[in-house]
Amino acid sequence: MLPGILRQLSGLGGCTHPIRLDGHRTEYDVDTRTGEIGNVLHRLDSTSLPAGQLLVRCNNRRTTRCAACAEVYRRDTFHLITSGLRGGKGTPEHVATHPRVFATFTAPSFGPVHNRPSSGRPCRCGTHHDHEDEALGSPLDPDTYDYEAAVLWNAHAGPLWRRFSTYLRREVAAVAAYIAKYATKGAETATGALDRPLKFAAELAQLDISDHARRLIRTAWFLGARKDLEHLRLRAWAHMLGFRGHFSTKSRRYSTTLGALRDARAEWRRAQAAAANGPEPDTTYVLAHWVFAGTGLSDAEAWLAASLEPAPGTEGEPTWTVGETS
Repeated sequence: MLPGILRQLSGLGGCTHPIRLDGHRTEYDVDTRTGEIGNVLHRLDSTSLPAGQLLVRCNNRRTTRCAACAEVYRRDTFHLITSGLRGGKGTPEHVATHPRVFATFTAPSFGPVHNRPSSGRPCRCGTHHDHEDEALGSPLDPDTYDYEAAVLWNAHAGPLWRRFSTYLRREVAAVAAYIAKYATKGAETATGALDRPLKFAAELAQLDISDHARRLIRTAWFLGARKDLEHLRLRAWAHMLGFRGHFSTKSRRYSTTLGALRDARAEWRRAQAAAANGPEPDTTYVLAHWVFAGTGLSDAEAWLAASLEPAPGTEGEPTWTVGETS
């Protein structure tokens, strides 16, 4: 039993908040001439697994939720950007001759905040803040800070960016390590906000977050009750301060895609399994049914997982998937 649970946990590649699934998957051989279903090739039942359920990586991009999955996302983002700049991963090398622009845009101000002036002068509050000061970015005067405008700006940032990027592509063709670094950071790292949705507004009183973040989240929650703003789904995205878009946006013509990178990893794993277990039939029939059963590891599983290294040759990458039994 112990080797089995260790193998299942090792296959998570360090994921600390895996998705737990109940169900089964059966793969049958198919006669290519008659179309008849033949013998069972593989059978996976969650009740027969060491953890009692199938554990699947959470694939969350936020470091605060899962450092291992966020690292995979960061690496994928790095390759996505570098492929668009110099080629590779299915993108031709001549893209390296294309013009490129690295531009930084700043959202409007909703009120004076604590900052670190580039001139070296102190903040307007008279303090020289260090990089780790939690006051950075919070209002100098919370009572005059426009919290509603801040939340509504976040909520509309996605559509605004789509319009901007549509016109931008018509005029110009990025930097990889810098962008990849921030790909796994969310609003929680900048404001001390949350990395998961709220169920009730009362939860805010129990959370260890800054007063500034608490007011932004509370503002989003109460704006979410307004009929004229219901299309923004502000309560569902209150933990993101109203923002409900994606971290990045790009043209499919620019580079590869995150999906293509994930498919390449899955294909590599299938090739490794075939090399170890022999080739699979050309045609198979699969019956599967999985239902969500929760997230995370039990205390005992977390203790065992903490003592494990990622599976050899797959550091930071998943090896245990719905389609695999070993």
